[in-house]
Parts: sequence; C-alpha cells; structure tokens
Amino acid sequence: MTKKEFLAELRNYGIKGLKARRTAKQMYALHGSYDNAFASINGMQRGLQGAFTGLTKAINMMAKSIGGDMEEW
Repeated sequence: MTKKEFLAELRNYGIKGLKARRTAKQMYALHGSYDNAFASINGMQRGLQGAFTGLTKAINMMAKSIGGDMEEW
C-alpha cells in the first residue's frame, strides 16, 4: 500500500487534509509500513464495534431486568 492509497483510506474514515497527512506520518513511524498501519486501523475499528455491541447488550439486559425492553422504544 502506498502513502497515496493510505491517505485515500483515511479519507474514507473522514480524516482529511493536514490531519490525514499527520496521522499517516505517525502511523507509518509507529508501524513501519502503511499496510501494517491500515491493519491496525481496521483492528481498532473492529474492537470499538465489539465494545459497542457488548455495551448495547448490557443496556438491554438491564432494561429487561427492570421490566422494559430497549428495543421497543
């Protein structure tokens, strides 16, 4: 993956301009290649999605134990 491709992927995530270039530089320095940096971003995104799913399940369980159901709202 080239720097240009990595910047295009950052643009897909909503990171643009100077912030994208700064992020790309930091990620390259941290991971050693743009491929590893991109894999790291995907891993973080999956981790956040998993955490959010777990939080949603916990909230629904608490709501059901109280007597309601969040999904009905």
